[in-house]
Order: sequence, then C-alpha cells, then structure tokens
Amino acid sequence: MGQNSKKELERARRVKEEELYQKEGYKKAVYLGRDFTDYTNHLFAFLIDLNICLTPVYLWGVEFILILTGVIPPAFFDLLFYLMYGLLFLTSCIMLPLYTAAHGGRSWGCQYIGMRLVRADKQPASAIRLVLRQLFGFGIPLMLFGYFFSFFGIFAWWGAQALVVLLSPRQQTIFDWVFNLVDVYTPRYEMKVVKEPTEIDQKGQQEVLPAPADPAAAQVLSSAARRQSTPAVAPAAPTSKISKEETAKPKKGRKEKTKDKTKEKEKAKDKEKTSEKKQHRNMSEEGSSPVVQMVEPLQPKPEISKIDLHIRSNFSDDSDAEVEEIFQQAQANHMEVISITDHNNARANALALHFAKLYHIKYIPGVEIDCQLYGERVRILGYYINWNDPFFDGVERLSLKREKDVSQARITALEKAAGLKIDTDSLLANSRFKILKPRELTDLVFETDQARDLPAVAQYLQKYPDEKAAREHFRKDYFGPGGKCEVRTEYPGAIKVIDAIHKAGGMAILSGWRLDEISNDVITALLEGGIDGFEVFAPNNSDRIKAFLLALVNDEKLFITAGSDYHGMCKPDRQLGVTTATPKGEQFVSIFTRAVRQS
Repeated sequence: MGQNSKKELERARRVKEEELYQKEGYKKAVYLGRDFTDYTNHLFAFLIDLNICLTPVYLWGVEFILILTGVIPPAFFDLLFYLMYGLLFLTSCIMLPLYTAAHGGRSWGCQYIGMRLVRADKQPASAIRLVLRQLFGFGIPLMLFGYFFSFFGIFAWWGAQALVVLLSPRQQTIFDWVFNLVDVYTPRYEMKVVKEPTEIDQKGQQEVLPAPADPAAAQVLSSAARRQSTPAVAPAAPTSKISKEETAKPKKGRKEKTKDKTKEKEKAKDKEKTSEKKQHRNMSEEGSSPVVQMVEPLQPKPEISKIDLHIRSNFSDDSDAEVEEIFQQAQANHMEVISITDHNNARANALALHFAKLYHIKYIPGVEIDCQLYGERVRILGYYINWNDPFFDGVERLSLKREKDVSQARITALEKAAGLKIDTDSLLANSRFKILKPRELTDLVFETDQARDLPAVAQYLQKYPDEKAAREHFRKDYFGPGGKCEVRTEYPGAIKVIDAIHKAGGMAILSGWRLDEISNDVITALLEGGIDGFEVFAPNNSDRIKAFLLALVNDEKLFITAGSDYHGMCKPDRQLGVTTATPKGEQFVSIFTRAVRQS
C-alpha cells in the first residue's frame, strides 16, 4: 500500500465519520442541555470561532501600535484599516461558512469540543443551510454592527444571542431557530489506517474490537484485552502435544502405542506437507511472509473483584442465596464493598446492614426495579436508597400482583396451545412467590410423561435429540417474543422510577441486563431523564458494549458500576465478585462507592 499524504488521510477520515454518522451516529448524538458544562462547552466553541475570525483585527491592532511608534507612516492608516476590514469579511463571511459546510456542520470550535451543527432531528443539515446560518448568524452581524456601532454594537448583538441561548432548552441561537438547526455532541470514533488483509490474514485473523473513543476507556479495557485476547503464536510446523482426550484414555500396550505413534507421524508428515504447499502458494501469489499458526489461548481463571454492586438474595423471586451467606462468601473472597439489589424488593437491606457490621464489609443499600421506556423493558438499579420509603413497598406489591397475573395468563395460554391440563393450584402452592416463569413451565411440561407424548411436545424431542436443546427451543417458541404463549404486561415508567429513587435519597444506574438490545433512543431519553450512570462491568456485557458505555460516561461525566448478578445456586454460572471489571476499571467503580460509611 502506498504512503498516503496527511491531507488524503484527513479527507478519508471525514468521509468515514460522515458515513458512520448518517448510518447510526445521529442516534447516539446528544442535544446540549441547560447545565453548566454544556453552557461552558458551547461558549468555548463560540470563542474559538470568534477569535479565529478576529485574527485580522488583532493584526490591525499590532499595525496601529507600529503606526503610533512611527515604524509605519501614518499615511498608511486608512489603507491598513480597509485591508483589515476586507480580511475580516474573508474570515467571518466566507471562510467560516464554507469551512462549516465542508465539514458537515463542524466549525473550528465545534471540532475541538466534539460538537456539530445539525437539523433539529439530529440528521445532517444541507450545505446551503449551514452557509446561510453562519453568514446571517455570525459573519454579517459582526461586519455590520462592528462598522456602524463599533464594539458596542457587536457586544449588544452577542448579548441578545446569549439571552436567546439561555432561554432555549437546547441552546439554540436566533438563526438556529430560523433555519431549524441545533448543536449536538457527536459520537467520536478512533480510526487507524490498516493494510488490506491478505489471504493468509483473512484465514487466521480474529475479530478485533474498535478502540474506545476516549483514553480512559482504552486504559480500562487494555488489561482485559492483554489477559484474554492475546493469542500465542507457534510455527507453521505442528508440534507434538497431548490433548485432554488422550490423557483421559486408559494406558495402551506397547504394540498399540507403537502403531499409534506411527500413525501420528504419518499424519504429522501429511499436515506438514500440506502446510508447506499452502505456504509456498501464498508466498508466490501474495509475496507475504511465512504463515504462522494461531493457538487458542487458555482461558484464565475468573478474577474476583473487591466490589460487587449487583447481588440477589432469596428476597428475590429467582435467587436462593441467604443474606448472611452472601456476606460469608464476600468475607472469604476478601471483598470490600457489596450491594444486594433484589428484584423489585428492598427488604433485604435491613438484614444486610446488620451483617455488614458483623462481617466488617462496606454495604450500599440497593434495589433493582423493572420498568419501561418507549415500549422497551429496562431495569434501573437504585443505590444509597432509603429502603423504608413507601415507594419501594409499592413497587414490591405491584410486582407481585403483576407476576401472579402473568403466570396465570401463561398457564392458560399453554393449556390452550399445547392441549394440556395443568393443576394450577398445586403448582402455585409450591411456589414461594406464587409465580411460574417460562423456564419452570417448560420443565414441568418435559418432566410429565403424558405431556411428552403430546404432538406439540413430541415434535421437539424428535427434532432435537439433545433434550436440553429441545426444552430451550420449546421455551423460545412458546414463551419468547412472538411466541404462542407470550404475555405482554406493563411496567412503571423508567423516568418516574429514576425520580422516585432520587427522592428516596438514592442514585439511579442503568442495569447491564439486556443492554445490547436497548435502542439508542432509550439511552438518550434516560440521559435526559437524569440517569446517574451505567453498570458497565457485568457478565453479559460484551467488550463492544463496555467500550461504548465507557466513552459515554466519560462524555457525560456519569458514574460507572460493576456487578456479578449473583443468584446463588439458581444461576450457577454467576459467581459472587466476578464482575469482569479490570483493575483499572475497578478504580473507576470505587469512585461511586466513596460515599459508603465505614462499617
């Protein structure tokens, strides 16, 4: 690949950023609000543009001093003044509008701050609209008021503009309203030039995540990437290794060993010849370096964090972990701060605070609440709450009634769809919370002999020889989205839940539950609704989600939390303290826990 000039690379970057913004970036763009940080950023962007445009005035001031000192003859005063005025017209009425339009709504100041001038719906604005906005909103007033009213006119105009900005909910100026434009924070992308992959690279490469948009996010994820994603490199020629299967086999006789070794040698030679042929062909066709073999790295043992802020006790409907048992495990794992965030239930906090003193572990009162926004279901974690607030009793009662009604509706739908008769009273009597979830109903069906013989169930057992797979597909087909027994229900509004948590003296954090399915519109609405942070480190969060959230919390100055989502033996794959937080990430999480009093 030839060496590209800096100008070509910059142009390619702009084209790619524009492509990403039009594709999905506008959904992640954030309007300017009415807080101090947003006002400061808007002011800085304006001052950068103003100072660049006023460069001719500053030069004229130097020339005026030189005239006063006699270095330049006074006869040149008028000429230099009109020359300065012409250059001011060039910078403010031509350069600024054209530069803004050429860069898709980013003036010099906007580029530095990370802002962009777009349409009110966040979509890119047309070039002519951007030119007219900068011309009538900046350049022409600067020229006219400066010429006819000197500096007083300019200050009066910018004062009127500042008043409109302060009164506007999205900090729009007079001509922003005229042309229906608005400034937004744009998502930032880290880009780098890479060589086009060869045939060998395409076969051997592994997926690499894009770097987070900010240095803090890169630092937080770097240690995990080194620990989990760095493959070992071995020569192309295969080496003799003993697999786990071979070590598990019983010992063979000497003759059998000899035969096996002979066969292994023959296979090794065949593989070596095949490898040499491929290597020779690739080198001749592509002119590339010798092929290397990528060996799958060993998975490290999960690290236990000192902080775990997402734990469920047996006060939840899907956990069997006793509160004291949680503290015993935390103490054995040398953990420092924990929070029990039960599902729509805050009653465990009274017990937890007692055991926190007994086991010398810092504790944050918590809860996790089901809610919805724009028809999408989300979960909000509340921390530092006054758990005696009547709001949490209301949430618990509403949740129990909702889940009971949903359970009964599921049972009725399953009886109709599969031709079953279910003893509802007996089942609910054995349920601690009088609810039955899709997985429990699925297990009930497959564990009943009469039900297994029904056509609706038998077809899954015939199609999927593995019963675990049969049950999973049955559950998804019957109870999943669009399933025959899917039951839709209403949840409290997410913004109201956030407000209630704040009124209870707490902080609201978006749970990591199904974060990859939440739309950008919901994320934006939660930010505008006063969410205090995100659960960045959680077992279900992919590295892509973590990178996105880290960049977002850095831009919005929000909090980062981490949690294992521990459910006791009800979810054996979750371990107390295993939050996936890196050491650097745990430092950021510890900022959130500094308000905890020493027990």
